[in-house]
Amino acid sequence: MGILIRSSATDGVGAGIINGNAFVGYTLPGSFAIFNDSQAFVDVSDNWWGDPDGPTGAGGTGARVGGGTTGNVVVRSSLAQSPLFPPTDLEAVVQNGTVVLSWTPLSNATAYNIYGAAECCVSKENYTRAEDGNKYENVLPDFSLTDLRDGATYHFVITSVNGSQESAESPPVTFVLELRQPQDTPPPRNPCCLLSGVLGTATLGLMGLGLGRRQRARPAARSAGHSD
Repeated sequence: MGILIRSSATDGVGAGIINGNAFVGYTLPGSFAIFNDSQAFVDVSDNWWGDPDGPTGAGGTGARVGGGTTGNVVVRSSLAQSPLFPPTDLEAVVQNGTVVLSWTPLSNATAYNIYGAAECCVSKENYTRAEDGNKYENVLPDFSLTDLRDGATYHFVITSVNGSQESAESPPVTFVLELRQPQDTPPPRNPCCLLSGVLGTATLGLMGLGLGRRQRARPAARSAGHSD
């Protein structure tokens, strides 16, 4: 049993609506995607039943619908294909200024649209008005983002796409973009070592000129006529 609508005190008041869903299977006798056991009418139009012509008992051979004593289930039209649903496992991995978004592909989606902004509650309707709002069209997993601001908090959602059809947004993923690390540079040299090197070079230079070694004193010349 898919959806069972039980009888209640409000039976006969108004009508229920169930649409925009995908019901696959429920084709065996006694198996129902939707079963209305109440006195109220239930409109189950514009669902996907596994058959473009609709559910079993309403013109097609898809999932079965039925009712109790009244069978108050109305199928005015059916979807020609399964509706698109968004991925539900969107994840973000942040590393050194780059963000990689990943998710599990869906069988009836040919591509995906990503919407993001540096403020919460971003959607495909409001991303153009949001801070740092952006859209990345017709992408596939995994998708890398490299044009974001350091230190900012971002919120992203994703939709499934198939031709002109686009799903609703996924649950959001939020992350803080860590500051980029500087490129590898050689460590600074010790100033003391630099000074020692300069002095050593100067000393060697003086020695080369004969000024860097000690001179032995020559004995004074004896004056004439001097005797021991």
